[in-house]
Amino acid sequence: MTRTFSPAGFAAFLRARPQAIAAARRKALDTGSMLILETAKGKIGEYQPAAGPFAAWAPLAETTLEGWDSPWGVHFPGKIELGYAPPDNPLLRTGELRNSINRAIFGNGAAAVGSDSPIAVWQELGTERIPARSFLGAAAFEMEHHLHDMAGKALVAALMGK
Repeated sequence: MTRTFSPAGFAAFLRARPQAIAAARRKALDTGSMLILETAKGKIGEYQPAAGPFAAWAPLAETTLEGWDSPWGVHFPGKIELGYAPPDNPLLRTGELRNSINRAIFGNGAAAVGSDSPIAVWQELGTERIPARSFLGAAAFEMEHHLHDMAGKALVAALMGK
């Protein structure tokens, strides 16, 4: 069924459907944040290509793989010596970083996907010694068109009473 609205009539129609619109927003935030979370977790352990403004992941440093000796005589073992198999799996050692990725949905109609691990910040943004390996921002960028499409469909369904 097709309906025609004046701008004022459409505004009145929307004001009569706040619960349906709020439910559609909650569903889109829930589904969208879960999609970004799962995509971000899936990036851990695999080299990633560039995604929009986020650079492709640089190879792991030789010292990360082989280890190194400090000038003070302390040996820092690398992933190979520590027995990681395969050793060349960026951002993955114990799974702690991947498991730290979480999401939250806020009452103001917003959602966030992130990690409270300082390692996540260092890897996402890089440091003077670690190249940035974005897994959160890149996941959000890659999923953006899916999120817009999903949110639009949820809103249309809510407006149509489905």
